[in-house]
Amino acid sequence: MLLSVFALLVAIQQPVPQPQDSVRPAPAKADSAKKKGRSISISIGAGTDDDSVVSNGDSARRAAKRIPVTPAHIATAYANEATRQLVLRARAARLAVDSTLRSYEGLTYQRMSAGIALRALARTRLAARDEQSARVSWDRDHGAIIRITGARAVAPIADEDADDDPASPETLELPYVPGEDRLWPISRFKFDVNNDEIIHPLGAGAEAYYTYSIGDSVVIRIPHGGEYHLIELRVNPRSERWNAMVGSLWLDRESAQIVRAAYRLSAPLDVWLAVAEDAANDTTSRGRHKKSDDDDFPGWLKPALHPMRLSLTAVTQEFVLEGGRWWLPSSRTAEGLFEMGPIRSPITWEERFTYDAVRGDALPASGLDSLGRLDSLYGARLGIRDSVAAVREAVSDSAGRQLRQGLDSLEDREANECRKQARSSRVRAMRRDGVATYVVIPCDTAALMHSADLPPSIYSSSDEVFGATDREELRQYAMSVQAAGGASDGTLPPRVILYGIGGGLLRYNRVEGLSLGVRADQRLRRGYSAHALARLGFADLNPGVELGLARANAARIYDVTAYHRLDAAGDYGDPFTLGASLGALLWGRDDGFYYRATGVELTRVPVDGDGIHWRLFGEHEGDAAMKTNVSLAHLGNGRFEPNIVAERGDIGGIAASLVNGAGEDPARWRLISTTSLEAAGGSFDYARALLDLTLSHPLALGTTGSLTGIAGAAAGRPPLQKLFFVGGPQTVRGIDAGSAVGDAFWVGRGELGLGKRIARPVLFGDLGWAGNRADWRHPGTPLAGAGVGASFLDGLVRTDIAKGIRPAGGVRVYLYVDARF
Repeated sequence: MLLSVFALLVAIQQPVPQPQDSVRPAPAKADSAKKKGRSISISIGAGTDDDSVVSNGDSARRAAKRIPVTPAHIATAYANEATRQLVLRARAARLAVDSTLRSYEGLTYQRMSAGIALRALARTRLAARDEQSARVSWDRDHGAIIRITGARAVAPIADEDADDDPASPETLELPYVPGEDRLWPISRFKFDVNNDEIIHPLGAGAEAYYTYSIGDSVVIRIPHGGEYHLIELRVNPRSERWNAMVGSLWLDRESAQIVRAAYRLSAPLDVWLAVAEDAANDTTSRGRHKKSDDDDFPGWLKPALHPMRLSLTAVTQEFVLEGGRWWLPSSRTAEGLFEMGPIRSPITWEERFTYDAVRGDALPASGLDSLGRLDSLYGARLGIRDSVAAVREAVSDSAGRQLRQGLDSLEDREANECRKQARSSRVRAMRRDGVATYVVIPCDTAALMHSADLPPSIYSSSDEVFGATDREELRQYAMSVQAAGGASDGTLPPRVILYGIGGGLLRYNRVEGLSLGVRADQRLRRGYSAHALARLGFADLNPGVELGLARANAARIYDVTAYHRLDAAGDYGDPFTLGASLGALLWGRDDGFYYRATGVELTRVPVDGDGIHWRLFGEHEGDAAMKTNVSLAHLGNGRFEPNIVAERGDIGGIAASLVNGAGEDPARWRLISTTSLEAAGGSFDYARALLDLTLSHPLALGTTGSLTGIAGAAAGRPPLQKLFFVGGPQTVRGIDAGSAVGDAFWVGRGELGLGKRIARPVLFGDLGWAGNRADWRHPGTPLAGAGVGASFLDGLVRTDIAKGIRPAGGVRVYLYVDARF
């Protein structure tokens, strides 16, 4: 269900091969899949490959690759001798914990959330959320038991309140495993340095990848535990890599154990580049071409899916002192962003741990007896799983997939039997981080959904669930810190996109006709990147060009760009999107109003979409004449409406907007708001403001109501291209765009949704007015339209059939994305 989340997790957890120094050992022979005299027979069937079943045998299959540490690395890694000694102490402290911690028991809770937005300034919808709780017992010598106590999942945009089987044991994490300091809460952050994995800053040999310095010191107070002095160890990568972190570790001054951590990965993982490198490595090592995921996409479609990348934007972790000697994780969060063309999917992973007992000796006899009984019943499956890697190398990839599918089929059958028979639980055996792990899943999934170990609501905010801590301060630090190293050792070539359907590089309108664009991006040092765009419309033959330099961290992007381009007037609708272009080409209806702009702008955009977007600009504005009447519906018949005649002048100013929302639970009140401000001077002196509010709530008989109120006004002398335009799908449907124009406007919209959010019929009615701001109290007869529509995925995609009422008009069909309702 959490497709976006799992796409992120799977892609980051799998090793990403590098183009040089690829090492692949000779195939190993298949194991017999037996353990302690027990065996298990499984059916073989077609399936899909799943590397999650590969245990620590994977290290035997893939030899570690690393940059050799040189004396020059050692000489430049540490700011001073005190820093070097602190790093050495931290490494020794991890070994001390590993050698003394023998067992623990406690409660773990985790939440995974994924959102979706179709453009940078659009509101982010909660697409899916999954949360689980479990009782955990771990013993160094015998393994671990994870007893699921609560599990539930929702997908609000698809009307899914829970999965048939909400427990996903593969995603549950043990709080601590010796040898793996879980700075990285989602994947395996190992101390062994390997180019294909996340590189731990305290791993032996990490000096080849990082530089270190000592930062601030703080004092924390633990109730009934005294004061502890923390020292900040700042970690910076030598080059910006997808698997190298930038941030800080706060260490206990006495023990040198990690007490807090705040960091992010220094560069995004470019999926297309990773896929290409994986295919190249496989061809080099095996002497034959391996079909890659890249081959599944048609070449003409790939530009629409650029960029496709994964970014880890912030990780925070806090530890708690147990037994007076071990600092163990108490909470950790990770935030990421998956981008595919114009689609943005922010992802969060949150975990909380509480401990009932932490020991320097083995589990009590009752816990060891439980592990022994589970091992005797299900231990053979661990042997099956351990042999999958060898089978895939020894015979063929398809045989490995078949073996995995056979094991999954057996466990699926048991899950079905669990629901049919009077069984209290079922067990899934796996090896997690080299540890024999048995996940006990109750058969009563309804009881899991209402467990007392879960928050009162799955829509509870993170602050309610995790409490008021220093997490937000740590999060802001992790997102803002900037890597000082170079860009990927200079190995990234410029990325050139010939055209992009989803990115607006291919478009059609009544000024340019068919317009094609070419865009190139190049990442530079210290978070900087350069970009260039060239465009030509075949109707007006007026070339457009943009040249820019951006600086980004995980929180925000600053971009300065010089441009000569075609811009659109009005505050609603984007005539450069694919849907608007298709409407102009197919039906001869272009709802955009265009003008030329030449100038320079500085923009600030939050990476996650939350917060203020602002723009400083200085530009010359002028007219853009209509140059084509061609559409498939009315070839050469002149059916396009004339474009506005924009006023010519030079202006400089600032514009800002804030998109905000309150309420994620579709069964309660939800509010969406947009606030926009703009002021400029020069040939025209003006200021303008706009407020847009939409409130929705479920009603009786399975219906949902929505009310929207929009108002705006301008002062001074705004040019025509800076006035407010009313009419069209975003204001008054059924009425031609620009039917009313003025320096003030208001719009009211009411909608009634019938049925579920995944595909919901809608009845609607709209009123709107625009004119002189002195007349807004006495608008006369406002514009009016009404109709029916269909909203898909909570308004992510919307289609409407509308008819104008005042003035009366024909029927119009709209197809657009990111509707309010």
